Amino acid sequence: MVGICPLILLLTRRVFPLAVTAIAHYPSRMNETERLLQEITDFTEEAGIASTTFGRLCVNDGKLVSRLRAGASVTLVTAERVRKFISERRSEMVAPGQDDEPDQVAA
Repeated sequence: MVGICPLILLLTRRVFPLAVTAIAHYPSRMNETERLLQEITDFTEEAGIASTTFGRLCVNDGKLVSRLRAGASVTLVTAERVRKFISERRSEMVAPGQDDEPDQVAA
């Protein structure tokens, strides 16, 4: 028992700073993932498309949103592609009350 305690102390001292660092960075990554997921959810509701359709059109992965909901994360490149897709599609969407064609003046 005496021989085990110093070993545990040694491991704890060496491993603990790494664990603290990992825990400190983990919430920010989760917050970023949750933020991205919220942006996707908001967009799919606005656009009236299914989350699987969104993933397929955006990054050719129909399970993207379900994986994010399950706790997976994405690379920075994928997150950038998702945000770019949303931005481009929003600019293409017609605002409510606007017509696709200009008003015609009756002669």
